Amino acid sequence: MANFNFATADKYQLKYWAKEKYELALSLAMGEVTMRERIVAHCEKNDIEAPIGEIIARNIKVDEYVTINIAKSEKKDGAIPVFLGFQGTAYTIPRGIDIKVPSFLVEILKNAVQDIVTQDEDTGELMHEDVPAYSYQVVHDPDRQAA
Repeated sequence: MANFNFATADKYQLKYWAKEKYELALSLAMGEVTMRERIVAHCEKNDIEAPIGEIIARNIKVDEYVTINIAKSEKKDGAIPVFLGFQGTAYTIPRGIDIKVPSFLVEILKNAVQDIVTQDEDTGELMHEDVPAYSYQVVHDPDRQAA
């Protein structure tokens, strides 16, 4: 499965990949989110780097990892994995599960904003407000525990 993408794979791909890569048996009765959670838990338990997408930087030195959870939303595309870029490398991060990522991706999420435009009813003036593009939570940050 050369084109496997953990974040967007269906249950059949996840089942096959878990068996081939990790010798981990998953049931097709599980949902895709549960399957991804089991794979991530297996990786953490066995101190293996968890998959966060097909395209992961191997040339970027990662010193620190944090565990995050990007929330799903009620918007049309609210369950689609989040695509982030860093120094020409793409990261695809699934939503709704705790996953360990390089710490610099948190800074990218923090800076990802969207411009919300509203109009004042009385004056007709257009008002702009920057709001976070993604709702996320830092579940585990090794630096914060050390302090």
